[in-house]
Amino acid sequence: MNQDLKDRVIKVSKSGVCSLNELTYFLPTFPVINYSEPIFRRLKDEVIILSDTDLIDYIKGLHIIEITFRKFKGDEFGFGSPSITHELLNKLNLDNHIKLYDWIAFNGGNFFIPPNITYLQNKRDKQNKLLKEQQKHIEAVVNRKIRKDKQIEVHSRNREENNAIRVAEFNRLNGLTRIEQLREIISSDQHLDYYPKEYSEINKDILIGLNEREKEVLIGKLKRIKENSWWQELKDKISNWVV
Repeated sequence: MNQDLKDRVIKVSKSGVCSLNELTYFLPTFPVINYSEPIFRRLKDEVIILSDTDLIDYIKGLHIIEITFRKFKGDEFGFGSPSITHELLNKLNLDNHIKLYDWIAFNGGNFFIPPNITYLQNKRDKQNKLLKEQQKHIEAVVNRKIRKDKQIEVHSRNREENNAIRVAEFNRLNGLTRIEQLREIISSDQHLDYYPKEYSEINKDILIGLNEREKEVLIGKLKRIKENSWWQELKDKISNWVV
């Protein structure tokens, strides 16, 4: 680390102020920042060898320089994420870290340290936010499971109801003659594949009992049967009918 740079940053810390003349030393192209200036360089190996006292003063000095930049530039954003003060705080023991964090917070804060909020309060706020997000996630998972279970329940109930209706319908059909069954099936809104195979086993004597309109409807329904449907045999039997 440039010794003159270190000394001048620490001098700013001890005086508590940074003049415009000092600011232009640290930021030669002020009010423009290139972020290649020495005060933005993360010289961790050189910084870590500073004594705790010098490191605290160095961090304070960097913050005062940033606050001065904000004042003269009229820019509340300051140095933004390239600021290294927050990173350097991690080189301190926890007690000094907290004290200096709070000093920065109540002296304008920066990109990483919210103003006017202590280290402990900020940590609690983050923990509470995390807990709320976790609780929200848990509630979302629980609600999804409730909705899924409800859908399964409704689907199961509907399936049972539909099966009961289907059984009742087939029981009713079984009480009819074969031609009556076929006519019921023809007039039904149900697809032919809805009906079990035994209802598709129709001989020629039953077929000739249909009137022309019934034949037309049956042919139309047969055109919509599924591939490999058991109704295919009946479809083949009447394939020579002209509608």
